[in-house]
Amino acid sequence: SLFGLVISVSVAIGPLFAGSIIALLGPELGWRGAFLIDGPLGLIALVMALRWLPFETERHRRRERAKGATTESPDLDPVGAVLVAGAVLCLMTPFMMRGAWERWLLLPLGIALAVAWVVWERRYQSRGREPMVRMDLFRYPSFSFGTAISATQFLGGASTFAILALFLFAVWAFRRERTVTAVVLAGAAQASAIASCNWSRNPVAPPAW
Repeated sequence: SLFGLVISVSVAIGPLFAGSIIALLGPELGWRGAFLIDGPLGLIALVMALRWLPFETERHRRRERAKGATTESPDLDPVGAVLVAGAVLCLMTPFMMRGAWERWLLLPLGIALAVAWVVWERRYQSRGREPMVRMDLFRYPSFSFGTAISATQFLGGASTFAILALFLFAVWAFRRERTVTAVVLAGAAQASAIASCNWSRNPVAPPAW
């Protein structure tokens, strides 16, 4: 629920903040600045996450090391990370590029990498290691339904807000875009925030199939 609440707040604040940067720096440098600001903001978020998020297992490991005890190193599954990153890259790149039709050849490659990732994760877990995603979790209907709903929402949600912001930028005057976009998206952000806060208390039961 907190994750959904954070996303809702970012949807409401993001267009207003980015529009202010564009209005301040102008149409040429403004768009670049709106994207480049993600770098320092990401570093700040990383520091805040390391300081405030639980990470109980890692914190316990650090305390044990400070006492001189021998602990296992974290299992990061680098092969799985490379496979899933390659799959996402191959599946998304054809839709972001223009030009030669050969770019669509990346789609079957992305599917092959995704299948290889699933196989690798199963084998990695069978050897007693800690995979990125435990595939046996999909045996639970609540996890499977929740993952499917989240994937569907993120598939269209982020692109919808981006396209809407560009549309409003093209329709309204330049200096009004940041305010209009924030106001238009505020309703969706508020609805998402309310739903996120109430989701944990009122979960939706899956159908009895």
